[in-house]
Amino acid sequence: MVIPYSSSSVSIYINILTTYTLIRSVIIGMGIKAKAIEKGQDFLDEMKVKNPTAYAMAEKMVNPSMNEDGAIDIRTFVMLGFGALIVSAFIPMGLEALNAADTSNFTTTELALYGVIGVAILIAVVMVFINLAT
Repeated sequence: MVIPYSSSSVSIYINILTTYTLIRSVIIGMGIKAKAIEKGQDFLDEMKVKNPTAYAMAEKMVNPSMNEDGAIDIRTFVMLGFGALIVSAFIPMGLEALNAADTSNFTTTELALYGVIGVAILIAVVMVFINLAT
């Protein structure tokens, strides 16, 4: 069964739902229990029965569902913080120790590979953080 609706009725229901939501939050915020909430709810229920498709579209636009795909749990967040603290404390000292090491008796191959160690450490740390975050 196809229920006809027009875009103007959707925009009317969006305005009605938005106004109702704002008025309700103001009235509840003031602590006043008024008949306006009941009348507004009755009106919206009547509109829901008369034009359910337009009402559903307007309801979806006014009160969209939350997308929780980007959520991060507290444990992961805390572990990332501790990891950043540990990295900021120990990585600079490790790189400084590599820089100050005596490399005078290294061969050219050892010397070339020795310069890559610092970069490898930084890449490993970044990969650990990426693994923790996912």
